[in-house]
Amino acid sequence: MKTLKRASLVTLLINLVLMIFQVWAGWTSGSNAMVADGAHSLMDVVTDGLVAAAIFWVHNNPDGHRKHLLPVVAAFASLMVMAIGAEFLLISFFAPATQGDDAYRHVTLYSLAIALASFLVKACLYGYLKWAAAQAEKHGHASYAGVLRASARHTCADSISSCIAAIGVTGMLAGAPLFDKGATALIGCLIFLFGFMQKENPVWLLASRFIRSIRSGKFA
Repeated sequence: MKTLKRASLVTLLINLVLMIFQVWAGWTSGSNAMVADGAHSLMDVVTDGLVAAAIFWVHNNPDGHRKHLLPVVAAFASLMVMAIGAEFLLISFFAPATQGDDAYRHVTLYSLAIALASFLVKACLYGYLKWAAAQAEKHGHASYAGVLRASARHTCADSISSCIAAIGVTGMLAGAPLFDKGATALIGCLIFLFGFMQKENPVWLLASRFIRSIRSGKFA
C-alpha cells in the first residue's frame, strides 16, 4: 500500500504542475491543442485523485457498504472524462482558427518547449510507474501492481497526447493553424475514448451488453 500511495502522490503532483504550464502556454499562444493537453492532465489529477481517495477509504474501512464506493467513483470519473473529450472535439470543429501570420505571432517557442517537456516528463513517469509495479509485485502485492500498471498505460497515452500537442504548436509556428485544430480533435478523441473504455463506465457496459446480445442472436 505504501508503494501505491507514493506512486499516486508523485503522479498527482506531476500532472498538476504540467497542467498549470500547459493551460498557461495554450491560453497565451492561442493553441487549443495545448489547452486540450492541459485539460487531459487536469482530468488525470481529478480522476486519479478520486480513485486514489476511494482506494484509501475502502482500505481503511473494509467493512460495510464502503467497498461499493470505488466502482461508483470510477464510473463518475469516466463519464466526466468523456464529457471533456467531447467538448474539445466540438472546439476543434467549431472554434475559429487563427489565420496566416497571426498564427505565428500568437505562438512562441516557449509553447513548443512546454509540449516537448510534457512528453519527456510523462515518458519518465511511465518508466517510474512500471518500476513501482515491479516492486509491488516483488513484495507480494499483485493487486497494487495491477493498479500501477494501469496507471502506467494511461501515462503512456498521456505522452502521446503531449506529442500531438507539440505537432499542433509546430503547425502554428509554421503559420498553419489547421495543424492545431487537427491536434485538438485527436486529443479530444483520446480523452473521450479513455473515458469510454473504462470497464466501470456505464456507457461502455451498456454497449458491451448490447454487442453481446447481438452476437448471441437475441435481437435476431
